[in-house]
Amino acid sequence: MCFRSVCFLFFLGLCFGPKVWSNPIYKDGEKLYAQHCAECHGANGEGVEDEFSKPLVGDWPIQKLIHYIDETMPDYDPDLVKGQEAEAISHFL
Repeated sequence: MCFRSVCFLFFLGLCFGPKVWSNPIYKDGEKLYAQHCAECHGANGEGVEDEFSKPLVGDWPIQKLIHYIDETMPDYDPDLVKGQEAEAISHFL
């Protein structure tokens, strides 16, 4: 009986897991990144020549990254990405 229950739960996880377990903040962050960040940082964070040529890599804690984006990005209008949008982009990165 226990084995069948485990198999059933495993099956449900395979069928519905990606939808249930995925966090919508990542999808929002991906859209916001494309809208506000990709122009200077590249579609995949690889950097853009004549803008910000360094790739987006690092080991900042998520709260530090959220605060940095909230306060300074995008460079041309630092008041454009604030609060939950900065958090969504940070989680996406």
